[in-house]
Amino acid sequence: MKYKVSLRRTDEGFSVSCPGLPGCWSQGKTEQEALENIADAITDYIAVSADLAATEEASGVLPNKSATDSLRPGNMGSAVSVSPAPRNSSSVGLR
Repeated sequence: MKYKVSLRRTDEGFSVSCPGLPGCWSQGKTEQEALENIADAITDYIAVSADLAATEEASGVLPNKSATDSLRPGNMGSAVSVSPAPRNSSSVGLR
């Protein structure tokens, strides 16, 4: 699955976020390191979100619809190819 990410050069290297997953940010000294780190952050974000949704369902509490909707593949928007990585936008494929 691919997720659109926003990549920005900073004084320390690169900052990267995933707009489709609020609060999912990472960084790296190089562009490649930042993209690898955001792939890990996306994987962790989805795992934690799934765990929270399962816990909420098990407790009888309905999950926040806006939070769970952002995890559905149809709501991810279009992915942008990574090579060569366009400035301010690229995509990360998860295995």
